[in-house]
Amino acid sequence: MRVKTNWSANVPADACDETTYGETEDYTANITDELGAADEAIIDFEIAPNPAKENITITATSEPIKSLEVFNILGQRVLNLTFDATPSKKVNITSFKSGMYLIRINTQITKRLIVK
Repeated sequence: MRVKTNWSANVPADACDETTYGETEDYTANITDELGAADEAIIDFEIAPNPAKENITITATSEPIKSLEVFNILGQRVLNLTFDATPSKKVNITSFKSGMYLIRINTQITKRLIVK
C-alpha cells in the first residue's frame, strides 16, 4: 500500500508519479484468516435502571460477572468489587453524587451509568 502527499499542490492520481515537494510512504498489509461472529464470543451486560438513584442491577447476557469497577467522570475509581462468578448482581449506589459514571465489568466492558 502506498500513501502520498504533495505540499501545496494536488496529489497525483498515480501514486508512482514523481512530485517536487511531497512524501511517499509504502506499507505492507498482511491479510490473515477472516474473523467471523462464531469465532469471538460477544460479551455484554445490562444495567437497570439507568438512570438510577439507589440501586442498580447488572445482568450478564453471556458470561458471569466476576468484577465491577465504577469511575467518576474525572477517571477516579469510586467503587471496586469482585464476585464469585454470578449471572446478576445488585449494587447500592446511594453514596454516589448525581452525575455520569463509567462501570467496567470483568475488566473488559465499559458502560455508562447516570445517577439522579
